[in-house]
Amino acid sequence: MVEVLMAALVMMGLLMSTNRVVTQGMAASGRAGLRSGLEQEILNDIESIQAIDTMLNAEPALSLACEQGQSNSSDYLAQKIAEQLAVPATSNWERTLNSDNKLLLVVTYDFEVPGRASNNEKRVIELSPSFASSCSLAL
Repeated sequence: MVEVLMAALVMMGLLMSTNRVVTQGMAASGRAGLRSGLEQEILNDIESIQAIDTMLNAEPALSLACEQGQSNSSDYLAQKIAEQLAVPATSNWERTLNSDNKLLLVVTYDFEVPGRASNNEKRVIELSPSFASSCSLAL
């Protein structure tokens, strides 16, 4: 009888530790899925920004860009991004556009890492407006 009781206790300990490992694995998998989804949203936004930049090379968009008399090409690109691509209200990230450099638009994404308390990450993209060489906006 004592042997059966000891075997049951050992078995219960093994099952509890296995349960804990499985639970931690499931939680980590869930956090990884959330992070992956968040990073995919940011990548989609970056691709949309690149599409806007590419679209500005096409006529008549390029003619409009060159005729606007903007102070620099990164300002013009930032303006077009703000007009055409708003950050979704339900997103867990923020985007900032910095056009201090005339030939370089700096796009910064701030987001909170799922599963980490008060730990924010940033993604910084430096984008040289592709239409800048086609007109005198950059001068």
